[in-house]
Amino acid sequence: MRNACLFCLLGILFFSLSANAQSYYRDWVPSRKNTNKDKIALIVANNYYENNGDLIKPIPTARKLKKVLERQGIDVLVGHDLNRRQFVNIVGDFGKKVPNYKAVMIFYMGHGFQINGKNYLIPVDANPENAEDVSVEAVSVDYIITKLNSADLYAAKPKIMVLDACRNNPWQKKFKSTHMGTILEGLTDLEAPINAEIFYTTQKNSKVADDNPYMEYFMNEVEKGGCIEVIVKKVSRRVRRNNPEQVPARYGLLEDDLCFGNYKPPPPPPIDIIPETPEGMVLVKGGSFMMGCLEGDTDCQSDEKPRHEVILSDFYMSKYEVTVSEFEAFINATAYKTDAEKSGGSYIWNGSEWTKKEGVTWRCDTKGNKRPRSEYNHPVIHVSWNDANAYARWKGARLPTEAEWEYAARSRGQNQKWAGTSSESSLDSYGNFCDKNCSESWKKENANDGYEGTAPVGSFASNDLGIYDMTGNVWEWCSDWYESDYYQKSPKSNPKNTNIKKYRSLRGGSWYNVPRLCRTSNRSSGIPTYTYYVAGFRLAQ
Repeated sequence: MRNACLFCLLGILFFSLSANAQSYYRDWVPSRKNTNKDKIALIVANNYYENNGDLIKPIPTARKLKKVLERQGIDVLVGHDLNRRQFVNIVGDFGKKVPNYKAVMIFYMGHGFQINGKNYLIPVDANPENAEDVSVEAVSVDYIITKLNSADLYAAKPKIMVLDACRNNPWQKKFKSTHMGTILEGLTDLEAPINAEIFYTTQKNSKVADDNPYMEYFMNEVEKGGCIEVIVKKVSRRVRRNNPEQVPARYGLLEDDLCFGNYKPPPPPPIDIIPETPEGMVLVKGGSFMMGCLEGDTDCQSDEKPRHEVILSDFYMSKYEVTVSEFEAFINATAYKTDAEKSGGSYIWNGSEWTKKEGVTWRCDTKGNKRPRSEYNHPVIHVSWNDANAYARWKGARLPTEAEWEYAARSRGQNQKWAGTSSESSLDSYGNFCDKNCSESWKKENANDGYEGTAPVGSFASNDLGIYDMTGNVWEWCSDWYESDYYQKSPKSNPKNTNIKKYRSLRGGSWYNVPRLCRTSNRSSGIPTYTYYVAGFRLAQ
């Protein structure tokens, strides 16, 4: 018995490379077809285990898979029957090749099991006597994914993941007799990395026969060409028709299309033919405007320059920032775990640097205290770019680009210094910034917006488009990667910075900032895995 779960995973893994690593590699020859460095794949297949549990299918399947992928113009690196040291080394070597490619896949076929709620991949020399040995002799999938999530630059690359490791476990009886751990059938669920999907050929805590058809169906569909979302749906339907008890599972979410062959996804329909405005959004008619530092604005920073023409298509922008209540609905529906929850807290500014305050999550206010439900109409904070993007995709929307954000904030590109006004004397009617209620030394004493921290969304006057709180309240995550000199090279039409960098863009200022930092042209940035007590988001579509 075995599970045919195939695992494709980004290879930014921080492992050392041994000098003799090539001795266990097979046929590392870049494909001549892959002239644009599109995709790269690692295949690891373990058949012959030194201690027990030999398998039949992994290596023959790996050989066939290698040929299938290479016919698609994909560069492939293969390792067969690897011990733990070799397993670690081949993944480390693969990781060094990853930066040259746009999409990454790792295929693992061999023994794997779950113990005490964790998944492990088993090298051929493993012989654990008890649960404590497993972490030393096997490779934890959770550990690999943690490494991937910490790699900000590479984490943005699209990844598909399917794990072929749910075979009948020869160590299960031994472990039960030692009372050192609990092994269950198959694998348990996984939390996917950024921009990734994990595919199991059967549901968690289950296993399937060695001759189950999942891999054959998968390779057949790849040969035909198409995008992974459609391929996996077809494979799952065929598998279930063949065996109703085998229910393939999937985890995570791809942000980008990942397609095989010459197939290209059809272009989206023009936004301006969408028949009705989505609930809670405003149609922002496209047009041309001068983006960046306004003429005569002495507060401008260098990253707001040069002032340049931008042309945008029609789009939708949400009227309000996403609230705590709305974010709670997402958490309840998906069981999503935020970056603050995974890392143990959120960042606050202590006067000289950003420091993490333990235990602070999206449920908390600006002081790190748990919000009463009466404040669930405030914008959600302590959410990372990753969290905001996950929510947006769940809603069938996205985060706005910087250009869209500025165009909408300035009421379709008018020369408005703040959203709805250019008069600082009336600014406390349009936005929540650091006024007399603010506890910071830089507060503007002659203004009174009525709030020390965040305010309920929609508490201030909207701009000319009927969009609220684009000045102050919370910084808003945008979809772009941040570069201080991006305006010097950005395209004229519908610009979006996809050049992978360390930071994502933030716009609008917050309750914590003085008016000059809340200007419509002002730019800021944050690490996409970090959460801040001044940052939230709104949606675009």
